[in-house]
Amino acid sequence: MSGTAGKGTSQVVDIGTLTDIDGCTPGALTPFGSPNNPGSTVNHLDMAKRPPVDDLVPGARLAGPSESPMAPERRTGARVHH
Repeated sequence: MSGTAGKGTSQVVDIGTLTDIDGCTPGALTPFGSPNNPGSTVNHLDMAKRPPVDDLVPGARLAGPSESPMAPERRTGARVHH
């Protein structure tokens, strides 16, 4: 982490276990990630500097995310066996 809670960056590392639900190895656990992985850099966002949302009404449309999406190799997902 560098900076403060309102301004700076942190490294986020995905750590967990994938569980096979079906297929040849149902119930098999595959760990992924490690605290030693470099992770992905994310920016701290000071929520006090965000625009107010008190004027939003049901059905309002908002712009998309302002940060760059994570690279595909940094995303984890479940594996599905057929």
